[in-house]
Amino acid sequence: MTATRTASHLEPDQPVAWGSLERAAFEDFPDVVAALRGAGVERKSSRKLIFIVPLALLFAIIYATPVWGVATVVGPWGLSQTVRTAQGDITAAGIIFAIALVSIIVHSALWLATGRPANTALLGSASMAFILGALSAGVAAKRGLEYSVPDWGLWTLPMLACTAVGGIFLVLVMRVKRAAPREVEAPLRQDFRATEAYAGPVLESIARVSDGDQSSIRRDLATAIDNLEGRKVITPANARHARAAKLGFLAAQMSGSSLAP
Repeated sequence: MTATRTASHLEPDQPVAWGSLERAAFEDFPDVVAALRGAGVERKSSRKLIFIVPLALLFAIIYATPVWGVATVVGPWGLSQTVRTAQGDITAAGIIFAIALVSIIVHSALWLATGRPANTALLGSASMAFILGALSAGVAAKRGLEYSVPDWGLWTLPMLACTAVGGIFLVLVMRVKRAAPREVEAPLRQDFRATEAYAGPVLESIARVSDGDQSSIRRDLATAIDNLEGRKVITPANARHARAAKLGFLAAQMSGSSLAP
């Protein structure tokens, strides 16, 4: 509990780091210090990352599959996985576009299930399925006729299906975007101290501190604030504002973002 000592080192021309002052008061309680640093928020963000990475991989597959398919069907100018025969290229591209068709259907179903939001990555994946599916079907037809590839028409069906599904959802997403109200301005980024994810761990950790220690910490902070006011490091108005802060929410109070009860 060294908030008073920390405050004594501050000069009148220095800004007060209220967060450091508050953590100094709780230096004997590492759990509280960790909560004041927002460690709980960071752990929550890490957990979110675990779910974001697989989702990002899924979207990468959705976007990459049509590109792989068109690169395969164009033959020697592409990235074919076959022995460079027209029949092998068309067959492989048909299989790839079958996978792309499943991907775009899944993506479209997710979009519908989440309430058809206007801001969606489906616009990009539907566009790629529509454009690259049509292009691949045209190339497959040209090469199939030119090289007399048996059943080339059968392998173009997944490409045409991607074109149809992509076109339908491209139109639907564009209609939703046109109907959605435009945002006048982007909302200001919320201070993390003004979130329940920050306030909850702080309150829980302080609740584990005994009443006697809490009283000592309050006295330490009160003395520190008196010291700063007496040496004119802060104004009387700021001092009154600081004294009104709930225990553990001094920094939040002075930044104007306290959620303390």
